[in-house]
Amino acid sequence: MSRDAGMEVFGEAAPYLRKSEKERIEAQNQPFDAKTYCFVADPEVEYTKGKIKAAQDGKITVETEDGRV
Repeated sequence: MSRDAGMEVFGEAAPYLRKSEKERIEAQNQPFDAKTYCFVADPEVEYTKGKIKAAQDGKITVETEDGRV
């Protein structure tokens, strides 16, 4: 793991606060299509990722990652 100068202040906890370089690259390379995916307000976790299933008369139906519609 590469060392970030800003993370040194966290000492031994630093590896747990930031993903490894490999994990960051993998996350950045995942596709995100703004026409089919969106973020929805969720009272439990603030926002959750969802996939747009249908759009009709100005209303959008979204299925969240945990399967809720």
